[in-house]
Amino acid sequence: MIIFSDIDGVITDGLYYISHAGDVAKGFSTRDMHSISAFFDNGYKFIFITGSSDWSTRNKFKKYAYNTIYECTNKYDAVINICKENNISPSECTYIGDSVNDYKAMCICGKKYCPSNAASIIKSISGVVCLKSRGGDGVIDELLFHAFRDDYMRFLT
Repeated sequence: MIIFSDIDGVITDGLYYISHAGDVAKGFSTRDMHSISAFFDNGYKFIFITGSSDWSTRNKFKKYAYNTIYECTNKYDAVINICKENNISPSECTYIGDSVNDYKAMCICGKKYCPSNAASIIKSISGVVCLKSRGGDGVIDELLFHAFRDDYMRFLT
């Protein structure tokens, strides 16, 4: 089981906070990170696919064992290649995304989710489940509860 996730607009609220020195920072949902850790520790594989490349993302994820991050411009090709490497079909995977650059990758995955504040084109994908949480506000936690409730209750309660 692979769960693909965008980062900006899903685990973060999609905003960039820029200091006077020009440093970029992002806020990450601790609820999401806690739930991801619990599922990872119990055999779930998370792959984060992002179109951005910045220090704050790499720095946040380096302390976690599940730090598989793909920085790329074509998320569809990334999903195809990752699935081939893992000998599984994209239809066996879950994807959560929020913006137009997630569209093609989401369309080929079996389970599709988006935050409540996702772009309209993402909400229009056939079979997508639009969650109640906004990006950066526990949407991964909500996805895991919705899609894998029995495991969620076993791992987190």
